[in-house]
Amino acid sequence: MSEPVLRSERHEMPGVGPVLVRMLKLSERLALSRPLDSADPATAATDSRDIFAARLLAVSVRTLDSEPLYSMEQWDIFGATQMEAFYGVLEVAMRLSGMDGEQSKNV
Repeated sequence: MSEPVLRSERHEMPGVGPVLVRMLKLSERLALSRPLDSADPATAATDSRDIFAARLLAVSVRTLDSEPLYSMEQWDIFGATQMEAFYGVLEVAMRLSGMDGEQSKNV
């Protein structure tokens, strides 16, 4: 049996350039389903479902040097200001992690 490997894909983000998008590890995927733990009133007021996409991208989108591209907060702002680029990379991240409705293809 071969060693498990996280799938990744190079993606060209308009206005940003090339990034690596990788699938989530199981622990990361499970963490997305839990509410955020925060004493910050602004974050606590945000339902975890509302910030799901920013949380997913904060974990899965990397620079070509494998460093996180943006924090969750930065992705939330990026999504508000660069919606087309945001949804383009979100589609890749969701597909790689089996969250696009084609899960049987990715298992």
